[in-house]
Amino acid sequence: MSKKFHDGKKHLVRIIQHIGRIHEYVRVTNETEYHSKGMQFDAINKQIDLLGEQVSKLFDSTDNVVHHFTDVPWAELRALRNRIAHDYFSVDPTMVWNFISNEISEVEMQVRDILRKRYGVVDVPHYLE
Repeated sequence: MSKKFHDGKKHLVRIIQHIGRIHEYVRVTNETEYHSKGMQFDAINKQIDLLGEQVSKLFDSTDNVVHHFTDVPWAELRALRNRIAHDYFSVDPTMVWNFISNEISEVEMQVRDILRKRYGVVDVPHYLE
């Protein structure tokens, strides 16, 4: 296997790490604080931006993760990242809060499942590489 094949694994691990950061930040805030567009808004949105960047890199990797595991909303994650990165002031905090409250845990489970099935990865280090 080429080194590029392993890129998918690296990006999936980083996705899990960014989701972990989002969970940490959500634990110490609430929806009202998030909507005030202060530090919590910036911190959570930055992690979503970084998560989406890893998703974008998956589209370019040769191991075709996004094509083999179509239940994960890859395009939506990339689109959310693009909105945050390129049109930050138009980000709808309610939509993002709903995503992190209702959908991100499912994405995390799906990505962990891919890591386990495809790469044999069970434990993901908490720190960002």
